[in-house]
Amino acid sequence: MDEGNVVRFKEPVKVTGSVVNIDQHFLLTGSAIGQVELICDRCMESFVIPIEAELQYSFADACGFRGHVARVAGEGEPDADPDIREFAGDEIDITDEVREAVLLALPSKRLCSVQCKGICPVCGVNRNKSECKCAEDSVDPRLADLASLYRQLGGGETVGKSKG
Repeated sequence: MDEGNVVRFKEPVKVTGSVVNIDQHFLLTGSAIGQVELICDRCMESFVIPIEAELQYSFADACGFRGHVARVAGEGEPDADPDIREFAGDEIDITDEVREAVLLALPSKRLCSVQCKGICPVCGVNRNKSECKCAEDSVDPRLADLASLYRQLGGGETVGKSKG
């Protein structure tokens, strides 16, 4: 789930990369590739797109890294470094990092196609599937006063019109 938008993985995400030990922390670099199903922002139909996300994260052992930073800084308890993620034990679970990278790689405007016509704001019909019978000149009631002012100033009939 992504802020109310449904994101479904159509297949397991394939993660490739490497982990390198660099001075008390581990650097993960790689990529995550998969197929995600999204809901179109215009027509509300689901569609599938390929997604590729780059991974670059630093990890440090929760106990050892805090002590190392405290000794270097000469302080009791160091501030947490937001760029370094902590882990405990012998394994690093990168599930959250892969999910984060994939969500950040998603398009901000989710469209099934650039030519998507969306849904009619009056009757709700999907304009990609059938023609809408709504009047072309219906004015959005929230913009009626602005449309009237525009006509008085000699403008056309386009302000606030529904293209439905």
